[in-house]
Amino acid sequence: MYATRTTDERVAIVRLFSKFESASKVQRQWSNHFDTTPPHLVTISSINRKFDENGTFEDLPRSGRPTILSEEKLDEIEEMVTSNPQLSIHQGAARVGISKTTYQVAMKQFHFKPYRPALIVDLNEDDFDRGSELCESWIEKFENDPDLIDCIFWSDEAKFNMNTTVNRHNCTYWAKKIHTKKLKYQIHNKESWFGAD
Repeated sequence: MYATRTTDERVAIVRLFSKFESASKVQRQWSNHFDTTPPHLVTISSINRKFDENGTFEDLPRSGRPTILSEEKLDEIEEMVTSNPQLSIHQGAARVGISKTTYQVAMKQFHFKPYRPALIVDLNEDDFDRGSELCESWIEKFENDPDLIDCIFWSDEAKFNMNTTVNRHNCTYWAKKIHTKKLKYQIHNKESWFGAD
């Protein structure tokens, strides 16, 4: 496709085609002028046809509905996402007053990507010893009673916090590159627990 060709290459295609009047001859002469691979025959023909019809090989302004993403709207979106990176697509689109699809297009133009935080538990010095002790005690219990594993109730669990603490399932932030931040959160919250078998 001619979109990947530089302006100098497109000018050369038009000049060589007007000189030789053959797309295949333009391909053969290409290596005398450029170190790149010769353009495809269809590319040569389409660039010359566009030049004959429009007097230029550049795209003409398109008619139709104007874009909603004006410069002012794009500036507003970038400022909003930079100041509040945890906004969801739905919330951001509603605040700016555009559709979610158009909002996603703007996010892509700015190279914003969604990131989810990795929650890491801060370990104390004695946690390693306590973990080893727990493993050793359970190994001993399993050796004494091999059927013990059948008596353990395994379940799926859903945890609902009573406040708005962050968990990795409902927290996404938008950024152009990954940020490394350490945030401290209270571990023991008011919560309800629901188990289903």
